[in-house]
Amino acid sequence: MRKEYIHKDVLEPFIAMYEAAEKDGVRLGIISAFRSFDTQKWLWNQRYYNSSNPISVASSVLKYLAMPGTSRHHWGTEVDLMSTKLYYYETDDGKYSYQWLIDNAADFGFYQVYNAGRKTGYNEEKWHWSYMPIAKEFLLQYEEKITYEDIVGFNGCETAQELKIIEDYVLGIDSLLLE
Repeated sequence: MRKEYIHKDVLEPFIAMYEAAEKDGVRLGIISAFRSFDTQKWLWNQRYYNSSNPISVASSVLKYLAMPGTSRHHWGTEVDLMSTKLYYYETDDGKYSYQWLIDNAADFGFYQVYNAGRKTGYNEEKWHWSYMPIAKEFLLQYEEKITYEDIVGFNGCETAQELKIIEDYVLGIDSLLLE
């Protein structure tokens, strides 16, 4: 069994949410949480391939995976829950569990940052939930400190600025969470 890590201040609220969900028959198993730059780089490089059209390749990978150095998973405030398979959310269990999160996660500080209806960024991720009390501060720090010169060291990194990774992906979250 693989160990997952989250920010120490996210643990208690997550456990409280997990226990409340369990009482309602929902099992919020963590599929993925903290990812180091190197782990994100490995995931990215597994999907990115050399092509005469690197923008097209990067755009394809970016549907559901962040470039290293731009992933919210680097912060330890993000959890991927239950399943990252789209078909799961079409099952009765998936629908029930997702609706439970919609109805209750905010009570514990968790929000779906990659929801439906956004104009930029990743596809909707029903599994990706962010602990907003800390993630919001980390996002502000990211905006202040990270530039395109920092997004390097992996295949296709030269596409980051043209694809507006910071503006459209890092900041391409639910607008409610940008206030």
